[in-house]
Amino acid sequence: MCQSLMPGTGFFMYSDFGPVGNSPIKVFYHIPGGMADSASVLFAFHGDDRDAQSSLNAWISAANQNKFMVFAPEFSLALFPGGDGYNLANIFADGDNPSPQTLQPDSMWTFSLIDPLFLEIKKLTSNTSAGYVAFGHSAGAQFLTRFLLFKPESLMEHAFCANAGWYTVPNPDILFPYGTKNSPTTVSIGNQAFAKKLTVLLGKLDTNPNSAGLRHNIQADAQGLYRLARGRHFYAESQRIASSRNTEFNWRLTEVEGIGHNQNLMAINALPLVLQTAVHIAAQKDAEMHISYSSEGVKINGLGASEKFVFNVFNTEGKAVWTTSGYYQKDQFILWQPTKSGIYFMQVIPTNSKAKTLKIMINKKS
Repeated sequence: MCQSLMPGTGFFMYSDFGPVGNSPIKVFYHIPGGMADSASVLFAFHGDDRDAQSSLNAWISAANQNKFMVFAPEFSLALFPGGDGYNLANIFADGDNPSPQTLQPDSMWTFSLIDPLFLEIKKLTSNTSAGYVAFGHSAGAQFLTRFLLFKPESLMEHAFCANAGWYTVPNPDILFPYGTKNSPTTVSIGNQAFAKKLTVLLGKLDTNPNSAGLRHNIQADAQGLYRLARGRHFYAESQRIASSRNTEFNWRLTEVEGIGHNQNLMAINALPLVLQTAVHIAAQKDAEMHISYSSEGVKINGLGASEKFVFNVFNTEGKAVWTTSGYYQKDQFILWQPTKSGIYFMQVIPTNSKAKTLKIMINKKS
């Protein structure tokens, strides 16, 4: 194991996970210059192509702009064969035919690698984050939803799961892997999972029932014939189950217009939501920003005097609706004039400190 990780892009080998101790896994990373000790940590989980480097690349530009670190572990076919080894996380030796005899010990689950890897990253970067956020696309989204369902006690603060091919619905009446019956979970663990933060991200054009690699059988097709329908089903059923138990439910569904099964575009559209979570974890304590709304527009005060900055505003679909840059003076304020009511995410990027994202609700009177 390397002694420390320096700013830049690269990979390191991780071996402190029992099942792969003799065959370390490759972890790709990108660390922007400066502030690694206080930067937020994002894990990017690849799809069925097992291309961790591409998953990392989808986030590099955003990481540089917003000063967070990205890590993309590679779950190779050699070490994590088939869907059992990755998508189904090695919970059972044969996930499609689970039995008490083929249930693997918790220490063998692929999920069990993530928290120790995060703690190792903290050591290698002297990072002080209490938790991490994670983004997974396609097979990576399958992995993440099951990670949350079966290990809700993890240090993961928020999971962003985009365009999964099919789901393990937290329904104890449906057999694993399509439900949780006969799997190593309980109602209590399921309720813990409902209380965790999960965003189900769906491309509204991901509607091809013949998409390559999309599983079709009676159980999978009961969730829908394509990814958009299956994601809606997963969320609706999970919400129904949580409601029937009268338990906390911190999941949300976000559908993105004009995008199909595209990892890079889904990552871009997830960015405002990820930033909001990352800022919460990092708990920035520098200059306070004050926002007020009048007939003129949204006024922003509170950046440090004579500090350079960039403002970006995104709508709930992740699309930029306003941006500006300039040079702040003590007696000036910034004015943004929204054209529509709605919820927006305002990203403020000072030159000398960490970016922040604020959630703003605009209610324009007619």
